[in-house]
Amino acid sequence: MKDIAFIGEKFSNENVYVEVLECEDFIRIEKILVKSILRNQGHGTKVINNIIEYADTKNKIVVLCADPKERRWSLKRLMNFYKRFGFIENKNDKFINRFWNDNMYRLPISK
Repeated sequence: MKDIAFIGEKFSNENVYVEVLECEDFIRIEKILVKSILRNQGHGTKVINNIIEYADTKNKIVVLCADPKERRWSLKRLMNFYKRFGFIENKNDKFINRFWNDNMYRLPISK
């Protein structure tokens, strides 16, 4: 892996804090934090859609580790949420990332 760029500022705003890494051949979603009073209003969905659109224009895989830090989300619920955006469970038969423990990925869609 040659260069890593921290591109979260492209997707963050006053309501959502985002940490995203752009590498040579993939983009990794590190963290998406929506202010608690604004959750379930589509802010996180909009950010994910923007990241996906950006990745598709760059023809890059998007990877992430679905990890329910908050007890109100189960791992199954969180993974189902990401599946709505085309993410697939990484069962070590597809995209394997040697540097992080990513359990979901999304292949780019050509425009």
